[in-house]
Amino acid sequence: LDNRVLVLKTANEVKGNIYPISSDVRNKMAAFWKMLLSKELISQKKFDRLTGNMPLTDDDIMSFVSRQLVETRQSTKAVAQLLKKRYPDTDVEYIKAGLVSDFRRDFDMLKSRDVNDFHHAKDAYLNIVVGNVYTVKAKQAYFINNIQSGTWSMNRMFDYSTKGAWIAENGESLKNVKLTMAKNNIRFTRYSFKQTGGLFHRMPLKKGNGQVERKKNMDIDKYGGYNMPSSTYFAFVEYADSKGKIIRSFEPVDLYIEKEYRKNPKVFMAKKLGVDEVKIIIPCVKYNTLISIDGFRMHISSKSSGGSQLVCKPAVQLVLSQKQELYVKKISNYLSKCAELHKEKEVNSFDEITSEKNLDLFDALIHKMTDTVFKVKFGKLGNTLIGKQEIFINLSLYTQCYVIMQLINILHANVLSGDLTAIGEVKKSGITTISNKIQSSYNTVMLINQSITGLFEQEIDLLK
Repeated sequence: LDNRVLVLKTANEVKGNIYPISSDVRNKMAAFWKMLLSKELISQKKFDRLTGNMPLTDDDIMSFVSRQLVETRQSTKAVAQLLKKRYPDTDVEYIKAGLVSDFRRDFDMLKSRDVNDFHHAKDAYLNIVVGNVYTVKAKQAYFINNIQSGTWSMNRMFDYSTKGAWIAENGESLKNVKLTMAKNNIRFTRYSFKQTGGLFHRMPLKKGNGQVERKKNMDIDKYGGYNMPSSTYFAFVEYADSKGKIIRSFEPVDLYIEKEYRKNPKVFMAKKLGVDEVKIIIPCVKYNTLISIDGFRMHISSKSSGGSQLVCKPAVQLVLSQKQELYVKKISNYLSKCAELHKEKEVNSFDEITSEKNLDLFDALIHKMTDTVFKVKFGKLGNTLIGKQEIFINLSLYTQCYVIMQLINILHANVLSGDLTAIGEVKKSGITTISNKIQSSYNTVMLINQSITGLFEQEIDLLK
């Protein structure tokens, strides 16, 4: 805010980037600026800048350049300070996120957050590319001279080569960056953890409806109880049911009785399952543990209300072509505009959305469900949607866009479902659930322990 001042637009355009301000303007406006200063409408620093008659020094210019480069958020500064303490002999450079956004826009590398999570890794890569060019250039002596002489613009940073950081000739560096950005062989992991926090839903229910005693030995049927106890993790166990059939299952360990489980896991689980003996195969399976069923990877996200099912998040990232991904971004932007207006906005030429393109993308997403690794969990839904093509064609452009984004929600690596009522399906389609009991119909069921980077993995065959 200290750099804001009320100006006449035409006068500001004439001034351009020349400093100091012309003596004619300074003489004419000095009294007005002094009045603003006296009423604390501008700061002393701003007043000195306006009235100054000396050219900017090298220190002034470098201070300005630094403000354009460096992220000013306190959290970013704190991380940089920690890194400098940890690695004292290393230069820690960080730049404003806006510079990367500008680079993406200028070189047609716009991102879509809706399709997958790879944009995080690609942003990290671009921060290195863009940050390296800016910081190397800013340290060159002639860079300051060029700014002083007015022969250099911060907006043309990538038009010229920067030794050790950027080769502008024949677009060499830009080609390499675009090739790297087009890659989707990115390692993807999730942090696994034990659940903490609330023990159950706080509001007690009336008698006969709760699952957990309000106090020890307080009859639920008589006094009511709490609902939805939170599980802290799962145990993978083996036992024989009443018919002698061997069952392997993920059993939730509720947070409010975890201590009891840890004292004697076998006795605890035998009592919980109502059997004589239980074998504890894996005593602690954390949330976000990675499992693979017939080649389709998922992360354990939560348990169902009764504990008989596990809700999972796909651990397979949806990959579309660059053209398709940019079209998804256009659909997302259009739907956002509709949400702001609280109505269906008429599609215009600037939206670049057509029914033909929508149908192509609709078919491409169904293909993902029926003919790729996604078919393990979404094959049945995909085959159903093949018969919905005619219904989709007859929808309005707005509703077509809405359905497409719901399909992307289903295929995205998260726990979102999709509202497909517009094409005759249910409101919560595509929820990724599995039975807590490992079924013999599966060909392979693997629990996968990953390193933080995902470079190393250890597989445990849960069928054996």
